Amino acid sequence: LRPVSLGRMAQLAEIVLEEAPEMVALCQCADKVSAMRMDPRARSSMKPDQRPESHLFAELSSFLQEAGWQHEVVGVPQEASAFCVDVSLAPKFNEKVGILLAGRSKLLQVGLPEEGHPLQNAGTLSLARRLLACHGWSTAVVTEHEWGALASPDEKKTYLEDLVRKALEEKRPRSEE
Repeated sequence: LRPVSLGRMAQLAEIVLEEAPEMVALCQCADKVSAMRMDPRARSSMKPDQRPESHLFAELSSFLQEAGWQHEVVGVPQEASAFCVDVSLAPKFNEKVGILLAGRSKLLQVGLPEEGHPLQNAGTLSLARRLLACHGWSTAVVTEHEWGALASPDEKKTYLEDLVRKALEEKRPRSEE
């Protein structure tokens, strides 16, 4: 199998293991499903430089370095996940918070273009966020369109701070009033 196919199979295995574990128990090769998620060949196939958003990845990474934000480029999935964040901000925030990059292929628009509805996360991006959350990650999505519209370093910093704050707030349980 091609590396991309292996990566997709590992992701499918994780989807079933996390969201329908009772189906794995009914499978005659449950051990292979579990092993696929951790397959080294599949995990090494998921690298940021092979993604359509590689120019956005390079620009964001460069900005974070210039801004002095501690971060890690996460080329292979962490722990037992077949999904990964593009950039981990765990070194800066001391908790699992990461950035996912979204170009046109990871976003969709409901309705006709002239209706002007905002772009939304496509199913694969929503799924990745949900499964990363199962492993304790808060995720912020940086879209190619929004990032490209930011002119100054101050605007970019404010944009990232707001995204990370919102991601961390989504993770924390709301206190009862």
